[in-house]
Amino acid sequence: MVYSIFTDLGYPSSKPVGKLRAFLLGLRQGLTAEYMVVIADLIVDGTSHGPHPFVCKMRVGGELIPGIQVGDMGVKTIANDLDNAWLRFTRVWMPKESLLAKYADIIDNKYVQVGKEKMRIEVIGQRLLTGRLVIAQACIFSIQDVFKKAKAYTSEKQCHVPGSELPLCELPQVKHLFREADAELQHMEQYLTQVQQRLAVHLSAGTIPPDSLVESIAVAKVKAIEVATNMSFRLSQEVGSYALMGSTGFEHQAMLLCCKFAEGDSRILLQKMARDRLKDFQNQSWFSMLADMFDADSRRELLLCASLGRALTSGPAVEVWNEQYEKVYGLAEMVCERHLKMHQSKL
Repeated sequence: MVYSIFTDLGYPSSKPVGKLRAFLLGLRQGLTAEYMVVIADLIVDGTSHGPHPFVCKMRVGGELIPGIQVGDMGVKTIANDLDNAWLRFTRVWMPKESLLAKYADIIDNKYVQVGKEKMRIEVIGQRLLTGRLVIAQACIFSIQDVFKKAKAYTSEKQCHVPGSELPLCELPQVKHLFREADAELQHMEQYLTQVQQRLAVHLSAGTIPPDSLVESIAVAKVKAIEVATNMSFRLSQEVGSYALMGSTGFEHQAMLLCCKFAEGDSRILLQKMARDRLKDFQNQSWFSMLADMFDADSRRELLLCASLGRALTSGPAVEVWNEQYEKVYGLAEMVCERHLKMHQSKL
């Protein structure tokens, strides 16, 4: 089964099929799959209805259907055992019946909502939420293991000091790094556990997680990878050639880069945090703003929202947004810190 994310699929009212065009890289079973699930922007008579899932055959009798091409994406520096295919759709016609119609359908050439729940990315993105949390946990647990092995090594590795010898782990900079890593990794592990418990409630009940939890999961992924990457690099600078040895865990650290863009690129998640916070600010009451001014962190966040909001009125929104990227990511970092501090206050 192949999963493709976010292309366009248009249905003119006069035709029973839609036309799909896209190019995707890094697919898991693209070279062998017989069926594919495509998550595409559904366009009916020129009107976009957002992402919807479709299922269709890739092959008939072992042969690719017309308009589909696949190939090997080539040798990577790591992870050559997964996500190795590229896939191209060129004027692939898909019948309306391929739409997975639990939440929406096309009836009499019109888009129709089925049931009370409206189709949106949160409905079909549950796999992304669990995936983001799993990736965050994997990063933290793997780095904890790297530090555990490094502690054992540095306890045995003797370093010459004037008149004596000292274990590498007792050198002040190494000792400080171990202490700092223990605190940060433990904090992140506790935060991830709390978020997992909140998500488990909705997975068990079959309900859609609220926006606040979706954002908490995004924060978990972004910050866990950031902490793991930072700690891994700093440790590698202190342990010499040990960082080049197999079975230390360092040989897998390039996977942290894969984690950064898997299940939602960290930059994209940060931009969404900033956009959502700015929307909240624009809808915030004066009374609520006044209350925020009495808290130092909330005040800084509020003032940055105001500054970014003013800047966006000075020209084309997309152009100004890109020009103000430092404020955008600065605001997102404040959102992340707020989530982490809220968790800390509950301990």
